[in-house]
Amino acid sequence: MYNKVLIAIVLIVKFVKESHAQELQTQVEAPILL
Repeated sequence: MYNKVLIAIVLIVKFVKESHAQELQTQVEAPILL
């Protein structure tokens, strides 16, 4: 039971970090493209 919860939390954290990284990359690249 606890293992499934931990796995779910880890996956959510990874997904959030990846989405934030992509947003930061677009914010950094946008001014360069402009």
